[in-house]
Amino acid sequence: MTPEHTQAATRGTIAARQSIRGSAKWALLGLLALLLVAAQMAQAWTTWQHDAHRASQLVTLERGALCSVMLANGQVYYGEFVESDASNLRLTNVYYVQSSIDPQTQQPGNRLVSRRKADWHAPLWMTVPLDKVLMVEAVAPDSRLAQLVKEDASAAATQPAKATP
Repeated sequence: MTPEHTQAATRGTIAARQSIRGSAKWALLGLLALLLVAAQMAQAWTTWQHDAHRASQLVTLERGALCSVMLANGQVYYGEFVESDASNLRLTNVYYVQSSIDPQTQQPGNRLVSRRKADWHAPLWMTVPLDKVLMVEAVAPDSRLAQLVKEDASAAATQPAKATP
C-alpha cells in the first residue's frame, strides 16, 4: 500500500468515526426526547386517574345533601350537592360565612350569607372546578349550619314575592 492510499484510508476511517459519533448523538437526543414524552404522558395519566378518583369519591354524596366545599384559595362554600363529573362539582342553594360585628354589642361574629340573596346576579347554582377543591365534607343534618340553612329557607318561603316594575 502506498503512502497516499494509507492517508486516504486514514481519512476515510476518521470520517466514518465522525459520522458514527454524529449518528450516536442524534440517537441519544432522540432517546432523551422519547423519554421526556413518555414521562409527560405518565404524568398526564396519573393526574387523570387522580381527578377521576376524586370525582368518584363525590359520587357517594347524595343529590341534595348539604356539603361544605373548601377551595384552594381558602374560601369555603356550603350548598346542596347536585352532581359531579371528572372535572367539576355543582352546588345549588350556596352559602358562605361572612365575619360581622354586632352593632349593639360591638362583638365580632359570623353570619351565614345566601349567594342567591346577597350576590347581585342571584346565582341559581355554582360550578367549581375539582382542581380548585381541597376538600368536600358532608354536613350533618342536625348541625348548626344545617339549622341555619333551614331557617333561611323557611324565612324565604314565608316572605311575599317582590313585585317587579
